[in-house]
Amino acid sequence: GVLCLLYLGRAFRGPGEGEAATEGARATLLPRRTSSGAWWQSNTLGTAKEFWMQSLQKWVLENGEKVVMVFFGTDEQAGEYALVSNLGSIVARLLFQPLEEMALATFGKLQALAGASGTEKEQKLQARRTMHQAFSVLIRLLLLLGLLFACFGPAYSHLLLHLLYGSAWSDTTAPRVLAWYCSYIMVMAINGITEAFVQGVATQEQLRTYNYCMVGFSISFLCAVMVLMPYGAVGIVVANILKMVCRIVVCIVVYVVPALSESSGGEGWGALRAMLPAPEVLGAFFVSAAATQASSSLLYRPAPDILASARHVAVGVVCLGVVVGAVWRGHGRQLVRDIKELRGR
Repeated sequence: GVLCLLYLGRAFRGPGEGEAATEGARATLLPRRTSSGAWWQSNTLGTAKEFWMQSLQKWVLENGEKVVMVFFGTDEQAGEYALVSNLGSIVARLLFQPLEEMALATFGKLQALAGASGTEKEQKLQARRTMHQAFSVLIRLLLLLGLLFACFGPAYSHLLLHLLYGSAWSDTTAPRVLAWYCSYIMVMAINGITEAFVQGVATQEQLRTYNYCMVGFSISFLCAVMVLMPYGAVGIVVANILKMVCRIVVCIVVYVVPALSESSGGEGWGALRAMLPAPEVLGAFFVSAAATQASSSLLYRPAPDILASARHVAVGVVCLGVVVGAVWRGHGRQLVRDIKELRGR
């Protein structure tokens, strides 16, 4: 806010030294008509409307459950959901949102290069291949990060809430809600990158079609919330997971796979399957999830004292080491090479 005020103060300062530069900045900041006499460019107004409608529908999808919770849920359920969603939003804001914004800018830039009329055919093909590679790196990276939360989060949700808020929340159903929310974080990460791809490469007509799908998602989501309300805050989280899965499926089937087919010789589904984690990596996640859940049930839950908590954490550290080793052997070196190559371009 302070930097913005300083910038505006410099832009609108009175005549003096650097007057010409100030006038230029003032002309840039103030609204002005285009060369045709209109207050906006007609070729960008339609796209801006589509993004505005999409933002409105996303708001309904992201906040509709809170409205339903107010009218049909209890104060305890609302408090548990608010607590868990606030913890989860920290991960989304600090980890996923910067990656999604970077991905949107990258996809939009590459799509503009691939669709420019003056660009040579070889450059267009190279832009599509780079877009394919960038999407592959980001979707695999976010999928692996999401699997970490889905694998380790449920077993340590009670311990985390007990350390942060004490027994006031750890003795409620909030740990179970947080356990489900960890799976929601995984699908949230995948949905973020697939929607960034759609917004970066889709045409105005395709964005309009996706907005119609978002209307259907909004209605279906609110219906799912009403049906799952008897399960409390857990039902709300499950409804959110179903909502995200539907959005992921539409993005992949309608937009991602056709775009990948253009850069991979018609093998869009094959290219998408190649982005999934290797079987040994998924096996390491599965074994670690089973081990940490067993540790939670056998070592931690019967007597959650300091010694039991330490043993439970030790099991998690060992399992995390196994997972990290499997990920590095399966994808680590390739991810590092791809990221360096993309940065070089």
